[in-house]
Amino acid sequence: MKNLFITILCFAFIGFTACGDSASTSSDGAATTTASGSSKVNGVEIPSFSDKALTEYAEKYAAYIGKYEKAYAEMKKGNTSALTDLSKEGQELGQLSAKFQQGINEKDAAKFATFMEKITAKLTNIASGK
Repeated sequence: MKNLFITILCFAFIGFTACGDSASTSSDGAATTTASGSSKVNGVEIPSFSDKALTEYAEKYAAYIGKYEKAYAEMKKGNTSALTDLSKEGQELGQLSAKFQQGINEKDAAKFATFMEKITAKLTNIASGK
């Protein structure tokens, strides 16, 4: 039953995020800088967008991955409340994704689509235990 709940939650979350057409990550999910000058959060490279708010959103979304991974690990131990509590943040991030997709330039749109694909893949890997 718990696995079914998590699977449904994961697909719902991926549905929100899938609408979007030499570094280390600190253990607290903070952004780190790579040799090329970009940043990474929880193993997800954050592109630099022309809109600072979009870059901040991407960093927040990548930080969410760390929270999700911890909550998923707790769920596997029997504590489903952590993942349930986190679902609201996932929904809010998904809604903001739709907002950012409107009115961004082509270059940022391409970067954003690639970023969202990486986020979706990372969430899928966590849920599938990879």
